[in-house]
Amino acid sequence: MDAQPTAFEMRQKNEKFAKKVREGKHAVKPSMRDKLANKSPIPLWALGLCIFVVLGGCEYFSDERILVDVLIFFIRSSCL
Repeated sequence: MDAQPTAFEMRQKNEKFAKKVREGKHAVKPSMRDKLANKSPIPLWALGLCIFVVLGGCEYFSDERILVDVLIFFIRSSCL
């Protein structure tokens, strides 16, 4: 059985890996920060539900400008 690496060896290996990543080598597994940067803050089904409710309730709005403002709000909030 192989012995576990010492803290010094692990630190050296981590520093070597970090140096390669800084030089442009891609990490094998994307970081949580990268995953969250690409993830939408609102799920697609929730956005669809909001649009459906707003469009379904458009008969209750007498002014079309209110409907447009509500749609713009939902679109902007989903694109952040």
